[in-house]
Amino acid sequence: LYLGQPVERIIDLAGGEQLTMILIPPGEFDMGSSIEEQQRFLEIARENDDKWDLEHIPDEGPQHRVVITKPFYLSKYETTQAQWEAVMEENKAAFRVNLSHPIEQVSWDDVNEFVRRMNFRNGVPGLKFMLPTEARWEYACRAGTTSTWACGDTEDRLTEVAWIKPNSRQQTHPVGELRPNAFGLYDMNGNVWEWCSDGYDPDYYSHSPTEDPPGSTVGGERVTRGGGYNTGSESIRAASRFSCFDFADYVLADLGVRLAASIVVPE
Repeated sequence: LYLGQPVERIIDLAGGEQLTMILIPPGEFDMGSSIEEQQRFLEIARENDDKWDLEHIPDEGPQHRVVITKPFYLSKYETTQAQWEAVMEENKAAFRVNLSHPIEQVSWDDVNEFVRRMNFRNGVPGLKFMLPTEARWEYACRAGTTSTWACGDTEDRLTEVAWIKPNSRQQTHPVGELRPNAFGLYDMNGNVWEWCSDGYDPDYYSHSPTEDPPGSTVGGERVTRGGGYNTGSESIRAASRFSCFDFADYVLADLGVRLAASIVVPE
């Protein structure tokens, strides 16, 4: 136990499937990119004429202090196709090599229905399932590190922890095959992008609260984090933040989900 909670919780799903969640302790960290990091990767984006990065990298600042005041749970792995099938009774994935690959091609509406069913069909006393906020996601990704990538400031170890362009063969891979971060979370970078609960506000960091920022609710786009099998190293930096439409039918073959859960204390 830690903080009165089990460090690892296993939730039973239909058909014998299970979901393993890891306790993430409270703490604080510097969220976003430093000016130096932004300048470094903006220069690379200009060299590559990467309009997407040129537009989004400035949204990674200003770097600011964030305090996560309460422990929460985060799934040890990205949601697999087997777990999705157990809850949703369907599989929309493009890469159906086997069910241990992460689910993808799931829309904003899909993942919110997934969360709803987890709470009402697979409800666990003391837990409320949800998508992670962007702040919780980055805090869990960094796992106490302050470097450009969660595994360091150089790219030489990235393929030890992430399925990205250099090693993915342009496809997803079974979850948990590479090294975890210091919190014991796998595939926080690469394999598939992960939906967060926040609306995508380019200026949110300039006015977000210090404690437990809930994320913006404006606009028709949502934050996605972590990079995917078809992205380069620049997109799996701990501070990288991107946006996807929350249209009901907007799906991508490199966009999936990882569940979070808040701890509910009985009154």
